[in-house]
Amino acid sequence: LDDRLGELTRQGRYSAAVLADVQGLPLAAAGAKPHHESLAAVSSLVREMATRARDLLPLSSPTLIEIVDANDIGVRSRLFSAENETLVLTTLGNRLSPADKVVEGLIASLPGIISTDESPPPGK
Repeated sequence: LDDRLGELTRQGRYSAAVLADVQGLPLAAAGAKPHHESLAAVSSLVREMATRARDLLPLSSPTLIEIVDANDIGVRSRLFSAENETLVLTTLGNRLSPADKVVEGLIASLPGIISTDESPPPGK
């Protein structure tokens, strides 16, 4: 998983990427290590925000939440299901990253990778 996220950060020109569960526990990470823990924590907040938005508005299941600052640096979180669990892929980088198709391909392949990957959490 870490290798796949590394490929994503290179192709998408992201500073960092983290795959986390909805509690903010990182499952895989790549890119700038100082941002891994924070991006995992943001993943938990994003899930909470998505749930609240769904409760308040006529939305089904939100799949993307993006926060962009005045310098066009963005945190983009994609929510999806794998192995009957909601996961969040959160990236940090330029808002205009060309990696949308790479991200979608990675998300589509994750269920098979997660079920066969026995590697320890990042940083262990």
